[in-house]
Amino acid sequence: MSSTEVATLNESAGAPAGSLLLIDDEPQQRDLLVRSLADRYDCATAANAAAARELMEETDFDLIICDLEMPGESGLDLLREIPALQPDAAVIMVTGTNDVQTAETALEFGAYGYIVKPYRRVELIINVENALRRRALEIARRDYTGRLESQLMNKTSDLSSALSDLEAERVETLRRLCLAVEARDHVTAAHIDGMVQVVERFARKLGYSDVDAKTLGWASAMHDVGKIGVPDHILLKPGPLSTDERTVMMEHAEIGHHMLSGSPNPMLRIGSEIARCHHERWDGTGYPRGLAGEEIPMAARIVQIVDVLSAMTNDRPYRKALPTETAIQELADGAGTQFDPELVKVFLDNYEEIMR
Repeated sequence: MSSTEVATLNESAGAPAGSLLLIDDEPQQRDLLVRSLADRYDCATAANAAAARELMEETDFDLIICDLEMPGESGLDLLREIPALQPDAAVIMVTGTNDVQTAETALEFGAYGYIVKPYRRVELIINVENALRRRALEIARRDYTGRLESQLMNKTSDLSSALSDLEAERVETLRRLCLAVEARDHVTAAHIDGMVQVVERFARKLGYSDVDAKTLGWASAMHDVGKIGVPDHILLKPGPLSTDERTVMMEHAEIGHHMLSGSPNPMLRIGSEIARCHHERWDGTGYPRGLAGEEIPMAARIVQIVDVLSAMTNDRPYRKALPTETAIQELADGAGTQFDPELVKVFLDNYEEIMR
């Protein structure tokens, strides 16, 4: 090695220091490796794969230099195990045979470099430094990626928390809106409380996702919000309504629709559809627009079934609650006239689970 080469190596800025494991079955080759590298790195030596494995189980190394041809277990055999024993170590293979296929095999197994004997000291050191620099870059990149993933997880958690808070705010807004109904009609308020979970479970049985089922459940709570515009003497009348009073009462569907329509909030948008259409009938004789069959929004058809069942099984100002068996029969009898027959079938087939 020339004096110029030595000077260049010794003056190399930021040359990486580290701990090395030198594996060779020939004592002269181990001594050569130590003399070439000990002034720059901490060096440990092993005469065979078994001794090397014991050292790797006890100590972490930055770089491993391993002879390819050794008696018994070869360097390639050991190379296959190194990632499990020393996952962060760089590996350079040394061999006396300049064979392209062997070199490719070593590189495929994870070796950073391949040196053919006899080699010059400068060649050895350049390969070692390049391998250590590559190792340092790979570790830095892995750590950076890990930090990014951690930051992304934190951001995702923060976003999830923010969305949860936003959802809570939306539900709170809905609760406040429904309080306006409760202040005027306690029967309607109790009816609302019982509907949300039932509609949500019914929607899941129809194949809705958890998010969409929850949205529909809370949107259903607004189905009668338009009753806030109905005069008390009609809303709270204990007996049957006159024709004129019934006409006024029917206006609550459009009132609720106008209260909720135009919002980008999906819960309010669906609530607007439900408020307007939950008194439409499958046969087209409902109100306010006389829609029929699938013209009626699905959300309104779903809520209508739960709404009517709840109304029948709870006391009203003008009548006592019906027995559950009677109410269920009313639903079955109304399939195809008042209600979507397919939805009634799903509801009744899963009645116990939906109403639990």
